[in-house]
Amino acid sequence: MLANEDTKFRWTIKIAKYNQDYVTSTDDNNKCNIDTHDIFSEEWFDTLKTKVNYRLRANYKKYKLAETKSIKNKIDKQVEITQEDQNNMARLATEPGEVKKAVDNNFARTFRKRNTLLETIIPLWQQIYKPAGKFKEAMEFTIEKITKKEWNKTVRELNKKSAARLSGINYKIIIQLLEKLVLLLVKFENLTLQTGFVPIVWKTSVILSISKPINFEYNILNT
Repeated sequence: MLANEDTKFRWTIKIAKYNQDYVTSTDDNNKCNIDTHDIFSEEWFDTLKTKVNYRLRANYKKYKLAETKSIKNKIDKQVEITQEDQNNMARLATEPGEVKKAVDNNFARTFRKRNTLLETIIPLWQQIYKPAGKFKEAMEFTIEKITKKEWNKTVRELNKKSAARLSGINYKIIIQLLEKLVLLLVKFENLTLQTGFVPIVWKTSVILSISKPINFEYNILNT
């Protein structure tokens, strides 16, 4: 393979950077480091294949170690939770303050921030899960601003017999809201769409209206 000096120089810099990936791994350092002597020669390419194969094995080994550690941590955590649950099941909490504390703890676990551990998966899957950064035209309507007309249309289609959720605000009340309050709620809805920020209290109580024109009638498909 023929290459000018400028190309060789650029690749020498790149290879030196790649070699830094294994600088902390003394056992794999020499076997993983790519030599820059006689770069692009036939002998260099033969050696490169060996280095690349060893790097792949080293990467897989590191991935398996990280995966094993992650699994062990999850098992240990589950054992800890199970033991805690068993201790809690030893008696039934009836005192109001104790019940409230138990409910708060349960909600804290249910709505906690999830740890996806993306850094423990192999680079191939990290690349697959990486956002593509492409805007889908089909998604455009989902970020359009909500209008008062859309709000009123949705309110008219609400099932007025639906029970109030944790907020205590049922659809009968929403239908009777003053125009000023409707405009305020519409502005707040648009703000959450623009920023992507949803207050935690909204995750445990329903304020926004969701059109459900069909009665439940004990059919899960009607929800």
